Amino acid sequence: MLPYALQFDASGIAVVSPPSPSQVEASASPPASTSAESFVTLYDKGPLDIVVVLAFLFAFLRIRRLAERNVFLPLALRWGVLAPPRKRKSASTTPRSLPTIALKFSEQFWLMINHGLSLTFGMALLVHQPYYENFFSLTAFSTPQDGLKHLWLGYSNGHRYLTAAFKGYYLLEIAYWGHLLVDELRNYMAVKAWERYLEEERRYKKAKAKLDREAASANGGLATPPGTPVRVPASKAAALEPPKKVEPPHGRRKVKKDALELFLHHFVTVSLVIISYSMHYTRIGHVILVLFDVADVALSFAKVLKYIPAMPSMVTDTIFGLFVVSWLYTRHLLFCFRVIPSLAFDAHELIEDKEFKGFSEGHWYSYFVQRTCLAFLVILEGLMIFWFWLILKVVGKVLTGGAADDVRSDDEEEVDLGEKDD
Repeated sequence: MLPYALQFDASGIAVVSPPSPSQVEASASPPASTSAESFVTLYDKGPLDIVVVLAFLFAFLRIRRLAERNVFLPLALRWGVLAPPRKRKSASTTPRSLPTIALKFSEQFWLMINHGLSLTFGMALLVHQPYYENFFSLTAFSTPQDGLKHLWLGYSNGHRYLTAAFKGYYLLEIAYWGHLLVDELRNYMAVKAWERYLEEERRYKKAKAKLDREAASANGGLATPPGTPVRVPASKAAALEPPKKVEPPHGRRKVKKDALELFLHHFVTVSLVIISYSMHYTRIGHVILVLFDVADVALSFAKVLKYIPAMPSMVTDTIFGLFVVSWLYTRHLLFCFRVIPSLAFDAHELIEDKEFKGFSEGHWYSYFVQRTCLAFLVILEGLMIFWFWLILKVVGKVLTGGAADDVRSDDEEEVDLGEKDD
C-alpha cells in the first residue's frame, strides 16, 4: 500500500488524496490511480483511543464473567467436566463454589475463543499487507523476497495512519491483553487475601480453644456454659478478635506455579502493544500478535479437550502434538530468527530518517524506543524458552505412556466455599 497525503477534518478522520512523488514508498509498482476508486479513509491516533481501549477492556471483563456463568459452566456440566450436583459437595454452580477443574475449563474456553477470533481477524488483515510475502518462510530472511522488509520501508511517511479495520483490530488487542493483565492481578490479590483470611481464622479458632480450656480449668474442669462471658487478659484480647470476613476468590483459589512469569509476560505484552501503537510499530506488532495466536489457540483447544472425560486421550495427545509443533515453529524459529533480527537490524538499516523530530510533527522514531522494544522481545523469548522446557517435560510424559497434563497445574480438588456469587 502506498502512502498518501492526508487532510483532517474536525473528527480526526483522514481523507486520502493522491500521493506526491516524495511520499511514494519504495516499490516496483507505479503510483496508484487518482480516480475516485483510489480514495480510502485512514485514521490518525489520538487521546480518544484511550477511552475506546478502556471501554473495550471493561467490556472484556464483563463479557467474560457473563460467558463463564451462562455458557462455559453449563457446558462443563453437560460434557461431564463438572459432576452433577448430587455427586458434588455443593449443588451451587457459582464460580466461587466450583471445583478447580471446572474453572480451568471455563478459563481455557474463553482463551480459545478469543485467540481464535484474534487469529482470524489478524490473518484476514495480514494477507493484504506487503509484509505477508514469504511470511512463514525461514529461508527468506535478508533476501530481496523477504516481505518483512516492508515492516520498515516508508516508516517516516506511511506508518502513522491506519485503516478502520486495522485500527479497530489493534485497539481490541490492547484491550484484550490489558484485561488479561488486570484479571490475573486481581485474582492473585484475591487469592492472597483469602489465604491470609484462612490463616487468621485458623489462629483465631486455635486461640479461642486454648482460652476455653483455660476457663474450664479455672472452673474446676467444667466447661463454660455457652453464652457465659469469659474474662480475657488484655494481652490475649487481640487473639480473640475474629478476622474480618473476606470474599473468596472468584476464580482460582491457588496461585499458579508460574504466576510471576505469567504476570511478566502479560505486562511485557501490554507494554509492547501500547508502545508499538503509539510509536507506529504496528506492522511488526501485527506480525507478533498473529504468530503468538497460532500456538495459543492450539494450547487452549488441547486443554479444553483434555478436561472432557469422554474425549479419547489419542485425540487430546494429537492436538497437543500440533500445539508443540506450532509453538516451536512460530515462537522459537520465526519469532526468534526472523522477527527479532528484523527489529534489531532491518529497522536501523531501512528507516531513512532516524532523527526524533517530536510528536507534533508526527515523526516519532526513537532509537531508545527501538532498543526498549528489542529488550522486551528478548524477555518474551526468554519466557518462551522457560515454558518450552515445561512443554518438553509434558512431551516426555506422553512418550512414556502418560497423559498430556499441565505440569504447572495446581490440585483440582473440589472446594466448597459455601458462598453465593453476587
